[in-house]
Amino acid sequence: MKLEQLLKFYAETDSTLQVVQKLKSGGAPHVRLKGLAGSMPSFVVASAAQQLKKTHLCLLPNHETAAYFLNDIETIFSKKSVCFFPSSGRRPYEHSDKNNSNLLLRAETLNELITYARSESTRALIIVAYPESIAEKVVTRQHLSKNTLQVVKGEKLSVDFVVELISEYGFERVDYVLSPGQFSVRGGIIDVFSFSDDNPYRVELLGDEVESIRSFDPVTQLSIQQMESMTVIPNIQEKLLKESRQSFLEYIPADTIVWLNDTVSIADTIQKEVDSATKIFSNSESLIEQLHPDELYITQEHFFKQLFNFPCVEFGNRFHLETDLTIEYECTPQPAFNKNFEMLLDHLNSNAENNFNNIIFFDTEKQAERLRSIFSDLNKTNLHTDDLWTGIPLSVHEGFIDKQNKIACYTDHQVFGRYHRYQLKNSFSKTNEAITLK
Repeated sequence: MKLEQLLKFYAETDSTLQVVQKLKSGGAPHVRLKGLAGSMPSFVVASAAQQLKKTHLCLLPNHETAAYFLNDIETIFSKKSVCFFPSSGRRPYEHSDKNNSNLLLRAETLNELITYARSESTRALIIVAYPESIAEKVVTRQHLSKNTLQVVKGEKLSVDFVVELISEYGFERVDYVLSPGQFSVRGGIIDVFSFSDDNPYRVELLGDEVESIRSFDPVTQLSIQQMESMTVIPNIQEKLLKESRQSFLEYIPADTIVWLNDTVSIADTIQKEVDSATKIFSNSESLIEQLHPDELYITQEHFFKQLFNFPCVEFGNRFHLETDLTIEYECTPQPAFNKNFEMLLDHLNSNAENNFNNIIFFDTEKQAERLRSIFSDLNKTNLHTDDLWTGIPLSVHEGFIDKQNKIACYTDHQVFGRYHRYQLKNSFSKTNEAITLK
């Protein structure tokens, strides 16, 4: 079995079809999924998103679970169709840019939502977030569009116009761009590091016409990719100090499907964020005029009120919304084998006798070969152990046993007892380190 076949299988199960049908029924239905375990929620979301070509917002209880969920969705679905929306990484009323990579990811997501809406895409867009990230209000769509510069290859463009405009955006003119919010001009060449991308852009003009656009590595100055167009947006957190704000739930499309893991926990954390900001605001002795927390954060009450406008799917343990449909799953986490491969082999044999499909996800082919070798040494019968399981090259966080559909999914890192760490895009920090070393 291949990944495509596994996703197709889950897309056609009765439970997934019921969920999709309810979400297609119109209005804002609320669905409750009980009994999910391991990384199975990621497969459910991916299977539904294949059929519901719209925006999906997945809210997880905290940063860590969101990061693991993000990695699962990126490998199962499509990395190009997944965005991560982190918090700004600042303490309330702290205005220094301590975590530019987070600001970059927030800006990328807001910009991707506008681009997605304009393109009338037939693909799904999945956004992964957590309470602290959606507790902070964002700049409105109108202000973001107003403060966005779109450059298209072949169009007419004036260097003076670009310099004047992005200076108004708060960009700093430097000799060489190293970080978001900087630009440089050398003759007919404009380098600009937007807050909407991981790498800076280089625009070459022939007279007053855009001859080429490409992204480049700020460390080596080598080109990465030729582009037909580029988008330059400012630091959205700085714009918040001057412009109007709105909840992220007001920013996303009205037909977005919201997936919530532990709704009560998410709401409680949102309230803690605004309570913390209110306390700091009350004790602040700053001479600088500060905005009230109500203008910068949403409350738990606001969060619940806005949820009722969206189709919602709850999973996890702590539910809140009144449900229109409840789906019960018979799913358990992958057993802990603690490197006991004889126990694993017995488990696979038992599953096969009960007509289960055994699947082992592995990070590298080397791990799959290692497991085959171990099974071969342990096997005391003429049974071909390769017939007991199927290997799929896929990095997911946790295995699960789906008793309803007779599928048992294991991960090689859990089998071998290795720690599995999530990976987040943090190219800005790496760029800074590389430049400092150089």
